[in-house]
Amino acid sequence: MKLILASCLFGCAAMLVSMPAPAQTPSPRACDAARRSGRVLPSCQRPQPTPPAPRQTLPPGAARMRDALASVPEAQWQRWDDARFDGADRILRLGTFSDLEALAQSGSRRAQFLLGWNYLGGTHGAPQDSARAAAWNRQAAEAGDARAQFRLAGLQTEEDRRWMRRAATAGHINAMYHLGLMFAQGLGGPRDDAEAVRWYRRAALAGHDMAMAALGNMYVAGRGVPRNDVEALRLYRQSAALGNSTGMHGLGFMYAEGRGGLARDEAEAVRWWRQAALSGVESSARELDRRGIAWRPVIIAPARAAGEPN
Repeated sequence: MKLILASCLFGCAAMLVSMPAPAQTPSPRACDAARRSGRVLPSCQRPQPTPPAPRQTLPPGAARMRDALASVPEAQWQRWDDARFDGADRILRLGTFSDLEALAQSGSRRAQFLLGWNYLGGTHGAPQDSARAAAWNRQAAEAGDARAQFRLAGLQTEEDRRWMRRAATAGHINAMYHLGLMFAQGLGGPRDDAEAVRWYRRAALAGHDMAMAALGNMYVAGRGVPRNDVEALRLYRQSAALGNSTGMHGLGFMYAEGRGGLARDEAEAVRWWRQAALSGVESSARELDRRGIAWRPVIIAPARAAGEPN
C-alpha cells in the first residue's frame, strides 16, 4: 500500500511539473507594439463581429406595410385613435390581411397590434376572434408596443398596474393619466398621492385635458402637493378651454367659492356648471338643482297640422 501511494505521489508530482504554464494574455500595449512590428499574436486578435441575420423575405404587400409603419414616429403611433384608425386604414390598404399576418409573424410589434385589433373587430378581412385578438395584442405588448400595453392593462389588479406603468413609461399619454388615477384611488396597489401627482402632471404637460382637471383637484385638496388654489384655477381653465367637462365643473366651483384669487361670481359659476351638467357631470347637475336653476334642455313637440289626430 505504501509503495502504491508513493508511486502515485511521485507520478502526480511529475505530471504537475510537466504541465505547461498557462498562457498569459498580453497587455494592450504589447499587442499594439506587436502589430506595429508586423507580428501577429493569436491572443491579440480581435473577435470578428457576428454578421447580421439575413432580412426575412416578405410578400410585396407586407413589405409595403412594414415600410409605411416604420415611417410613423412613435409619438404619432401612440396618438392614433383606436376607434377610427385614420392612419392605420391607409397602411392596411397597402396589402391584404394575409400580408398583415405575415408581417406580424415576422416580429413587427406594430403589425401584431394591428392584427389583434382587426381580429377583435373582424375588420380588413379578419374573422372576428377575441382569443386571437388577445394573443396578438399580448405579443405586441411583450415586444414593447405601448398601445398594446395600454389595451392590455385594466384598472384593478397589480398586473394591470404593471402594464399601465410600462405603457406610461414608454410615453403613452393616456396611460400616464390612468396610472395617475390608479395611484390616486389605490387601484391595483396602494394609494400614493405623490405618484398620482407625478403622472397626472406628465400627462397634463403632454396636453391631456382630463389629467389637467385631475391635477387641479389634487391642488385644491392638497393631496400629494401643497394646497395651491391659483395653480388649480390655471389647470381648470386649461382643461375647460379644451372642452373637458370636469375642468368646467372645477372652474364653476372656483367661481362659486371665490378661490384662486377670484371674486365670488355665482352667475359665472352657474354658466360653467350648466355646460358641465349638459355634458353629463352629475356633481354640476346637483349644484344647479340645489339652487333651483333649470338647466335641462326643453324639448318642444312639433306643432300638429290642422285636423291631425292626437
